[in-house]
Amino acid sequence: SLIAAMEDKGGLVIALMTCVTLTGTVNNFTGRIRAQTLGKYNGAIVGLLNAFVYLVFNLIGLAVQYWRRREVIREQIYRVLRCGSKWSELGVWKYLLLAAIGDVADDVTGLAAQPYLTTLMYALMNQAIVPFTVLVSMVMLHARYTLLEIGAVVVVGLAAILCVLSSQDSKGEDNVFWAIFAAVTTSFAAFSFVCKELAFGEYAESLAANGQFKVVRSDSGTSSTDANSFQGIDSESDAAMESADAPLDIFVVGCGVAIIGLLVVAPISMLNEALTSQQPVLSAM
Repeated sequence: SLIAAMEDKGGLVIALMTCVTLTGTVNNFTGRIRAQTLGKYNGAIVGLLNAFVYLVFNLIGLAVQYWRRREVIREQIYRVLRCGSKWSELGVWKYLLLAAIGDVADDVTGLAAQPYLTTLMYALMNQAIVPFTVLVSMVMLHARYTLLEIGAVVVVGLAAILCVLSSQDSKGEDNVFWAIFAAVTTSFAAFSFVCKELAFGEYAESLAANGQFKVVRSDSGTSSTDANSFQGIDSESDAAMESADAPLDIFVVGCGVAIIGLLVVAPISMLNEALTSQQPVLSAM
């Protein structure tokens, strides 16, 4: 199964987690330098550049995957873009559209707040994504959490609140309004994560409905696919993963989100400017 395959690659998973931690930390510090230079224009300018970089990165990944598994990727793109007269008949592009809007909104609003917060405060406010992800997944995915998990989320939330209250009493560089703004707008990223999870889950369920492979429901309410249950293909053979009915490729999802994100970044930046600035929106942009 995919879970067993992940367990076999435990070292790789740990290495990737370490890379995410290190690069995220470096990004926070370098982002602070950039934010001080660009000031209030940080959100609009960097948001647009980020959208372009995300698109290029995902296009390169998709091109490599297309070169390796042309028929698989072509079939997946076709299924993702499927249209219909009902919501249930539409491809998972409907979730990618919502995920893209959430991603861009989170990026633009976070970058807009960055010039007014210290690196530590900005990083702490971003942790608000944890409780928001829990809340959104409980509503949209009907996920269930243990008391230990809920307790950990409460600790994170209390830490963020205490940081905001302490900054209000200090004479530091942190702005209370922008700290709250940065924390609350992480809800966009949480919404985006859940929409992507819905896209993967619905794609897997659509294949399962046609008998291609089965979907395993976890206690958290999310879906996973069992690659060993492909019909008519030996589970030990490499052909199983080359089937057009393989699990949805991450770069197909990434490209869809990035393309839509590049289209909506300007309108979202203008909307954010209108809500957070007293200047006329067009002149500010």
